[in-house]
Amino acid sequence: MKKYSFFSLLGSLSLLTSFDVAAQTSNIDPNAYGYYQDALRFSQTKFGGSARTLGVAGAVSALGADMGATAANPAGLGLYKKSEFAGSLGVGFAGSETNYNNLTLRDNKAAANIPQLGIVFANPVRASDQQQSGWRGGAFAITLTRMNNFQNRYSYDGNSPLQQQNGQYVNNSVMDYYNDLMGKYSASVLNIDAENRNYEQDLLNSAYDSYIADVDTGTNELYPIVPRGDLHQFGTVTTTGNQNQWDFAYGGNFDDRLYIGGAIGVATLSYQRESVYNETITKVANNSYNAFNGFTFQVTDKLKVSGTGINFKAGLIFRPTDFVRIGASIQSPTFYALNETSHTDMSANFNGLQYGSTTLYNESAKGTEFKYDYSLRTPMKATGGIAFILGKAGFVSFDAEYINYSNANLSVRNNTGSNMAADNRTINNLYKSVLNLRGGLELRYNVCRFRAGAAYYPDPYTNSTSNLKRDQLFITGGFGVRMPNYYVDMAVITNKFENSFQAHKYMDAISVKNNYTNVVFTVGTFF
Repeated sequence: MKKYSFFSLLGSLSLLTSFDVAAQTSNIDPNAYGYYQDALRFSQTKFGGSARTLGVAGAVSALGADMGATAANPAGLGLYKKSEFAGSLGVGFAGSETNYNNLTLRDNKAAANIPQLGIVFANPVRASDQQQSGWRGGAFAITLTRMNNFQNRYSYDGNSPLQQQNGQYVNNSVMDYYNDLMGKYSASVLNIDAENRNYEQDLLNSAYDSYIADVDTGTNELYPIVPRGDLHQFGTVTTTGNQNQWDFAYGGNFDDRLYIGGAIGVATLSYQRESVYNETITKVANNSYNAFNGFTFQVTDKLKVSGTGINFKAGLIFRPTDFVRIGASIQSPTFYALNETSHTDMSANFNGLQYGSTTLYNESAKGTEFKYDYSLRTPMKATGGIAFILGKAGFVSFDAEYINYSNANLSVRNNTGSNMAADNRTINNLYKSVLNLRGGLELRYNVCRFRAGAAYYPDPYTNSTSNLKRDQLFITGGFGVRMPNYYVDMAVITNKFENSFQAHKYMDAISVKNNYTNVVFTVGTFF
């Protein structure tokens, strides 16, 4: 198994994104491997769909007759009178601001995306064929919706002077973590084949190969080569990927008053993270090691998670009057089968340091690739909504979505590692239930459509004393033109939230302010 609890082992650059380290330690089981972070990351999906759906902040569960609403409530398909094909293209702009030891650094990243794609086959019953049962036909849809976005990049830079406490140096370097491991294992760890090493053992082999550690032949123990000192620490974290869902859905119409629907969802997941951490010794603590001034060490940690899941959804929309529509839907947990690969590489620049009979320059070591298969069951979702139809002038709609993140569950697949009981206990203790709120409006003037919306997703953590604003606020807007046979829409979605992370266990937490803007265009045609 690759991941380890931050407090018992972390030190590799398995960064704690979206995790308030200082505020949550009491809720983390010391035996957890860290996969509880994945449980939240992959359960905390957002609203998605066409530019029209995004323009009203995803508040569409009671509307119907919109392809983007299929992922929220398949009952809306019952309102379709014509078949439809539509596709969307977006460009996302991620920005970040970090603060480490009072030094602020900004970064940004842009990437194209496909928010939505789909086709609806409508089969309404003609008035002359309508039966006394009230059946008015329905529609079948195949839609692709992007439910989560992992595009981001943030950089950090700061100085960490070496300090003393009670006559002892305070650990401040990633080297201190490797020194901890050297005290745990003898030099015989270097004789273990790569395929039989655990993650700690692999790190020590890389440390030896990159000359930051050596062997005392008398005691058969590893010891560090690099001395303590004041440090310049800097790095970059880049994440990519997304979560998409294919829905195969049908919605029916009873007497133009009650609409019911169901869907089978096939979810796909792709998440990549590359974190690069650097530290340079600016001044050694002991002048006897002045040759190490300017020594730079780099650790690159790469992680990739991918997989497929399945879920089920059912919903209804009730129209008591032409002015009001009330919607409700429930989505089962998504059952994911996930595959993870990761490795950690090291490099050290000794600047021509003479070590014994060897002159050291740029030394490096490539870590072993670790693979791990596991399953994730995300929490179920329940959504309710109401829409007020303003005749030909537009509509106003509101949604509320309940989800209990503490109900997520992890398990091992293919006997690839230990059980995840500690991670599941952490999920139960660390996360809570929330009520996500969405609201939007559309105003119409001739063929033009003007849209605006907002969504609020509360902080999913329990008992936090952090000053971080981990709740998320979305502000949306859009414009569209709707003709008899086609339509064109655009939307702008902005989102802000905060998180913190640590590059290694002896480094202070780094706060991150994130903002993300997505510009989406949708083109659709009726047939």
